[in-house]
Amino acid sequence: MTEDDIRKKLISKLKELDSRGQISDIIDNCGTCEYGADLCFKKNDIFGQPRTYGIQLKKDDINAYDVEKILGQLSIAFGHEFPFCSGKQYLNYMYIVTGGSISPTARDYFKEANVGFRNIFLIDEDILNLFINLNMDLDKLVGEN
Repeated sequence: MTEDDIRKKLISKLKELDSRGQISDIIDNCGTCEYGADLCFKKNDIFGQPRTYGIQLKKDDINAYDVEKILGQLSIAFGHEFPFCSGKQYLNYMYIVTGGSISPTARDYFKEANVGFRNIFLIDEDILNLFINLNMDLDKLVGEN
């Protein structure tokens, strides 16, 4: 599956969730000015407060040697104000979504980086397929990273 295939499937799923009122303000940033987030959206937390999410897409497996580059992209994403309907806002959370697998070493590196980069979630091909195909809530699929 190409990165564009993943993006199209996620956009379709996000639009479905938007139509049900579960998320809002979907932004497709894919391209040269994505600032580390290919897609963005808003979702209210349990207190009704809006939270902003970014999704960084990767088509290939993520291994330990990929982590440094991805962390650099996360720095850019968390430091950029994205143009949501209610105005420019920083991201609260980031999903790193791959159409492949994430190696155990890469997962460990991301966990260690979470000390400085709070609120990142790793989504591999298995979780991605469950989210897209089984109509499951992403929060229930990822749990705690």
